[in-house]
Amino acid sequence: MHRPTKLGDPRHHLQKIRAMAKSAGVDLSEAQQTGALPQDGWAAAVTRCRGCPVVKDCETFLSLPEDAPRPIPDACPNAGMLRRLAEL
Repeated sequence: MHRPTKLGDPRHHLQKIRAMAKSAGVDLSEAQQTGALPQDGWAAAVTRCRGCPVVKDCETFLSLPEDAPRPIPDACPNAGMLRRLAEL
């Protein structure tokens, strides 16, 4: 029997998505205002992050010093979305 993935705390993962977006040079507020990131897309991104199996990798990535936008790790479940938004 397949057990459903336990989702993490929404607030915690919301902060992680914001930090990942900042690392990629993405302004999530602007993306939402322009329609590049609609509300249902934003909700799906938070849910994907909450179910992420590599949260420790994310925390390690975010703990590294940054002085310029950098590529989001491939293992991030929101990597594709963040890369698309970074190209706008």
